[in-house]
Amino acid sequence: TIRVAPELVIENGFDAAHFRPIHDVKEVRAKPPVIERGVFTVDATLRVGPSAWQGAGQSDEQTFLDVPLLARAFSPNLTITAIAMGGDHPHQVIAGAVPQPDGTSKVRLSIAMPRPADGSPPNREGAQLILQFESMGLEQDRPVWENLTVDATPNYIAEDATVVAYRKFCERFSLDRTPINPCRSRGQGVDAGLAADVNRGARPRSL
Repeated sequence: TIRVAPELVIENGFDAAHFRPIHDVKEVRAKPPVIERGVFTVDATLRVGPSAWQGAGQSDEQTFLDVPLLARAFSPNLTITAIAMGGDHPHQVIAGAVPQPDGTSKVRLSIAMPRPADGSPPNREGAQLILQFESMGLEQDRPVWENLTVDATPNYIAEDATVVAYRKFCERFSLDRTPINPCRSRGQGVDAGLAADVNRGARPRSL
């Protein structure tokens, strides 16, 4: 469990600004979000250093990999992200976040991998390594989520356009139709030592 509203867990995959300071992604190139058959969708490419799950050694700060990513939110509680499809290690990450009575969210991660050309089962060790890598990403986000300031005023910048669009998408899931107000702001909301320059503000109500 993580002490944060579930829609912020799902939002994470669409928050380009946080990938660099929190996950050490070198560059994010994302197309504008679209809604396809009711699913909030973003097509992006992440430039990252080589990692073990990609079968590569340590980054020498000169070698980078461009990893395609297709993130799809079906609701404020469920996202499926296709990663490296068409590459050597394609997989999909299924993330669910469910609000709990104590204000936390129970987060579950699953991995889906295609069968090899010979029809054999996917490599179990590879799947476990990818799942460990994705779980590590959640733990990198935990200090930010669990140190939010809940009463900050939003101060969006141009880089927040996809986040703003996602929050608009989430409004359709509210029974009272009251706009959610997660209120991320730059320069306030989170201890800079915890989150570098990625600061967030008011926590939204659970959907």
